[in-house]
Amino acid sequence: MAHCAVTTPSLYLSTRRMLGPMHAMTHSNHVYDSKVVLRRARVSRRSNCKHCVQAAAAMQDEFQERDVVDAVISSGNQATDKKRIVVVGSGWATATFLKTLRKQQKDSDVSITVVSPRNYFLYTPLLPSTITGLVEERSIVEPMRNLVKEKGTFVEAAVLDVDPEKKELLCEKTFCSVCAAKKKNGEKTGEHDHTFVLKYDVLVMAVGSVTADFGVPGVREHCWFLKSVEDAHSLRVHLNKRYEQAAQLTSRMKEYPEEATEKNEELRKRLLNVTIVGGGPTGVEVAAELSDFVLQDMVKLFPEVPLEDVSISLMDPGDHVLRQYSPSIGEYAQKLFLEKQHVDIMLNKRIVGVEEEFLLATNLATGEEERLPYGTCVWATGVQPHPLVKGLKAKLEPQPGDSERKGFFVDEYFRVQGSQGSILALGDCAVMANPKEEGRPLPATAQVARQEAAYLAKLLDDGSMKVQKESAEQPAQVVVKETTAPFQYKHLGQLAYLGHDEAAFDLPVGGDKGTLHGLAIGHLWRGMETMMQVSPRNMSMVFFDWVRVKLFGRNMSDV
Repeated sequence: MAHCAVTTPSLYLSTRRMLGPMHAMTHSNHVYDSKVVLRRARVSRRSNCKHCVQAAAAMQDEFQERDVVDAVISSGNQATDKKRIVVVGSGWATATFLKTLRKQQKDSDVSITVVSPRNYFLYTPLLPSTITGLVEERSIVEPMRNLVKEKGTFVEAAVLDVDPEKKELLCEKTFCSVCAAKKKNGEKTGEHDHTFVLKYDVLVMAVGSVTADFGVPGVREHCWFLKSVEDAHSLRVHLNKRYEQAAQLTSRMKEYPEEATEKNEELRKRLLNVTIVGGGPTGVEVAAELSDFVLQDMVKLFPEVPLEDVSISLMDPGDHVLRQYSPSIGEYAQKLFLEKQHVDIMLNKRIVGVEEEFLLATNLATGEEERLPYGTCVWATGVQPHPLVKGLKAKLEPQPGDSERKGFFVDEYFRVQGSQGSILALGDCAVMANPKEEGRPLPATAQVARQEAAYLAKLLDDGSMKVQKESAEQPAQVVVKETTAPFQYKHLGQLAYLGHDEAAFDLPVGGDKGTLHGLAIGHLWRGMETMMQVSPRNMSMVFFDWVRVKLFGRNMSDV
């Protein structure tokens, strides 16, 4: 059967073998007429050739998406009476801001545009559960377009730079299949087609933070992080491969006695070791999830692996784990880890270097230098400002007490100091003093970001905060009514999963009297993590993940 004449500018390289002979349009630098391509694609979809139908469908979807993005960019830069509010980021602050914000009315004087290279929101508290297959990765992500519809527009692009004087964002579109392959091979990709400028009147920075390595050499080369879906997936695949290698090595040692050497036994122990650096909530929950997997599923899936060779170590520079919680919770977690979870707690250890097989640490109790062997190292020590924050801060007026390790200093209405009221900041990238904690900044947690974003959305909805622009020549700025109450953070307590179906709850009453832990709190933790999802779809998926694991066990496959 003769194939249809299908024009495939951006999918040409990936589909030419499948389509066979065809008429191709020149696609260098992406010079094409999308209307012609879509018209030919629709003709091809009526063909009887299944290969042409599949290629045409993919081609039509891609061009429609590109046209939507171009339309959003074009409309966002056109002269309009509406004030343009551009939100950068797709994390907790942005998701809560969009969920709280009312649907945009036709007579609204503002337009909302969200820009992020990631087209989904990620429920980060359950990332530790994904590395053992307890919760599926897709269960904790929600497409940004579901959140932004009827409230604004979304542009999938990375913000490369911010010009606060011109009020412009330099953005880079997501690469198509052809240009992504070119970029990977070091070829020119026609950058003028992928970078664009997006204008704004008010900028809301909600870019979150990145994992901090504190300048420790070797961290980024040898350690695993847990900040994104990609991090969790890569770590899960890596651990699965290590367990498989240990199982194969054990089988060979049993079948061939000459291979049962001390060297191979040490190799097996190293393959089966996971060392977590950082005794905060993330590190503790990673240790708890891994321990649950080993005790509940690994003994069944890898019966040939000696359980005594499997080791999980949790390392922290303090004298107890979970230092952000009440001391009694840290003590209970350590007791549970040692008695039931078989997790080795290593306290007063400060990592000063990471080598391929050893951690270089300083014992803060004795001052001695130590060289600690490890198999897989998970780095969960804390966060630092996003590079975009550092770049923008350098263009604003310097603030007293500022440093590279801090985000934007904001007032009680989240206006960035030194920005003349045209830039707001939320979440991890905002630094606001907490009057209840002797002026110390609010912690970089999801709870703080959610409350900040909800407060800002309500101010915009009820008119307490407006974008004022007296003339086209004068820059816009955020103006707040004098009667508007400033933001006040209300701490609602914090939960942490400790393993063995147990959790701890640090109540917001202060002192050790406000702590709860045990099996009942473990069920409360699961219920809260389910109900806190941003959509009913996510709630149902997470709930059925819990049920699935109880009935059938965890899924540790590579996909």
